[in-house]
Order: sequence, then structure tokens, then C-alpha cells
Amino acid sequence: MIAALLIALTLLAFYIWAEKQWDRRPRLRPVDNSFIPNPANDKLIELRGTDWTELQEALNDFVTDSGETLSPEFNALIREEHEREHLILFPDDISFESFYHLINYLHYSFDPADEVQVFGFCTSERDTRFFDGRFPNQRLMFYLHPDDADGCVYFETEYNHSFRLDFAGTLTEVNSGLYHFAWRSADA
Repeated sequence: MIAALLIALTLLAFYIWAEKQWDRRPRLRPVDNSFIPNPANDKLIELRGTDWTELQEALNDFVTDSGETLSPEFNALIREEHEREHLILFPDDISFESFYHLINYLHYSFDPADEVQVFGFCTSERDTRFFDGRFPNQRLMFYLHPDDADGCVYFETEYNHSFRLDFAGTLTEVNSGLYHFAWRSADA
């Protein structure tokens, strides 16, 4: 009798744990072109070279791997722009730190032979700890540099200044020369 009760309690505990894990998975859904983003939240990620299923799997893995650092309200809309080209939009916004970690994560989630390109776009936030007020309300374009073995995220300002942002939050001006700033928005 006690063994049956212990087994039942163990199964109940596992069920509760599994439900919590399921609730933490991102709400992902395709979106049509009628979605109108909030102008105060213009973060988006553009991917070229992947399909919706691969992208959904990568986003689910990101949420699982992020653990408690990502809000359970993480909500991502995936809009197919062209075949194997998608935008990820965040109607409920995400923190800047989660945003640039996601850009990095997505870059390394796909087979290098697929040559998936990942770019992030947002307007800088005045209060973010990474910028120290250096780029108030400037548009930024994020990417990973193929020659950087550390996997740091790079960005270009709208004035074509290049920076390297590592996971410790250290910001270093660089002469990337890889990309020139080109703005991308959800309605463009």
C-alpha cells in the first residue's frame, strides 16, 4: 500500500514538473502580414536559409536551454517573408540581454553547411547596462562575425560604427568592415 502511494506521488510530482516545463516553451505561431508591431518595441530577428520547422525547434531549444533567465511570457511570432527567410517578432518584447543571446544561439543552432544568416535589429534603449547611454535611440543591426572564435555578437550603429559585445557585457569598438548598416523593420 505504501509503495503504491509512493509511486502515485512520484508520478504526480513528475506530471507537475512536466507541466511547468511545457508552460515555459515559447508561444510560437506563424503570423501574416497584418501584424502591426508596437513602435516602442521594434526588436526583430531576420533569418535567411532555414525553414519554419527548424526555426521553431531552435526557439524551443533556446527556451529550454535558457532556464530561468528567460521570462515564461516569451512570445515569438514567426513570419515567413520568402521561402527559407523568416522574421521573428516579439509582441510582448524581450530583454536586450535575451535578444542578443538569442541572436547568438540561433546562429549556432543550424548546420554550418546550410549557411543560415542571422541578423537582429532594434533601437537602442537608454537604460540598458551595455551601452552606458552611448547610443540613445539609435538603430542597431546585430550579427555574428565569421572570424570571431568566441561567438561574440557584433553590431553596427545607424552611423556605421562597429562594436563587439561579449557575454560579460563588455563593449569594444572594432573595425569590422563586414556589413554596413541596413535597417529592417517588421513593416518593411
